Amino acid sequence: MRRFRPRISLLSALVLMTIVGMALVIALLWREVGPLRAELKHLRDKFGALTIEDPTKCHAIRLDSHPSFTWNWRVWIPDGQVYELRYITEDIPRRGLPEGQPILTLHGPDEQWIGHRIRKDSDSAKRMSQLVTQQGTFMGSEQSWIGKNRTGEIDGVQTTTEVFAPGQTLELVRCRYSRMEDNSDYDKPGDGFMIWLVPIQKQPQN
Repeated sequence: MRRFRPRISLLSALVLMTIVGMALVIALLWREVGPLRAELKHLRDKFGALTIEDPTKCHAIRLDSHPSFTWNWRVWIPDGQVYELRYITEDIPRRGLPEGQPILTLHGPDEQWIGHRIRKDSDSAKRMSQLVTQQGTFMGSEQSWIGKNRTGEIDGVQTTTEVFAPGQTLELVRCRYSRMEDNSDYDKPGDGFMIWLVPIQKQPQN
């Protein structure tokens, strides 16, 4: 009885060798591309550029700002989503979200630039807060905590791209200061400012 021996044609062998070779090349390229992707993201973060891997989600990054009392952010609003930009400069809570003052309605798809400044008023010499956007500048109130003996904390988006799920509130910054000499005031609303984005339903068109 003859034993069955599998046979393979020269063409099939060449095809198989090609597939194996391509798989090895793809695996090697993937090993090289992975670190390059991480390095590219690091460089983009360094220069304050958003890295948007999923355009259906909201993205935000804080830019390194050299002048004192200056903060800047870039925000990506996905297509079909609407956010309300809110802003307060007094009675900043330690936790939770206040009602806030609605400033702008931001529609996607779009990348927004948002900034905050504290500058000395030329007339009164008071340090006043300013919310700066592509649509204009909005004045806040006096930031009397500057230069005083205060303890504070600043939370919010950092200098690397952060991703937020659709419908999630995006807290850009919560800057809050309390008097150091009275620890009982630490949990109470304090001086500072807060900027955040609240998702809202898009109004139907008539």
